[in-house]
Amino acid sequence: MGNNMTLRKILKKKRIDLGITQEKMAQELGISNTMLSNLELGKSTSERLLIEIVKKYNISAEEFVEIAWEYFLNTRRIIRLPEILKSQENKLKATLSEMVKANFKQIKN
Repeated sequence: MGNNMTLRKILKKKRIDLGITQEKMAQELGISNTMLSNLELGKSTSERLLIEIVKKYNISAEEFVEIAWEYFLNTRRIIRLPEILKSQENKLKATLSEMVKANFKQIKN
């Protein structure tokens, strides 16, 4: 997906705050050190890992909204949704925010 700045920042901050190495976090997530490094560099992401990170590292609903929005923007670029969506970004983000917050407890379980 690439350039997911929000996930990069949140993931690295959580790891540093916990005082754990990339190797330890990668083990906890069940991924390779390379994959975690790529996540922290914004070179890759995955829906499964997003949910796993939310569950294991106490990601807040607000942080998850930002991660989900970044993921949506990257996905939209890949599938080339109509440019009209760009003019509706604030409304789309508000809707996404409402949906995430309404279902956040379910996401964390």
